[in-house]
Amino acid sequence: KLKSEGLINPGDTVRMYTPEGWKPAELVGKANTPRSHVVKAGDSGREYRRNTKHLMKTREEPHIIKPKQSQSFCPVPVPNHVQSPQNQRVSPSVSSKSPPSPSRVVSGLPTPTPVTTTRSGRA
Repeated sequence: KLKSEGLINPGDTVRMYTPEGWKPAELVGKANTPRSHVVKAGDSGREYRRNTKHLMKTREEPHIIKPKQSQSFCPVPVPNHVQSPQNQRVSPSVSSKSPPSPSRVVSGLPTPTPVTTTRSGRA
């Protein structure tokens, strides 16, 4: 663990304490809060703010963060105008169907009884 603020510098390879154990990370720099540092860890290079007591300087090779392969983004063109509903044509092939008939009521099922609540709120 780090006893002195001068022992750790940006770019140093450190281990960051997590509930799963000590994970490799890279020190980015000091945070705005006292005794806190910003570290970059994980495969995605996410930045975390950690207290000095949760960092351990190591002599390991720097932790290599693999950037995720970004999928090629092709924006979908959006038209500059929107057609008003009266200008849109309705296809004459659309047939008007009668609404579905309501399902019949099964008499074998018990009807639910309404829940009565007292003035104090008990059911």
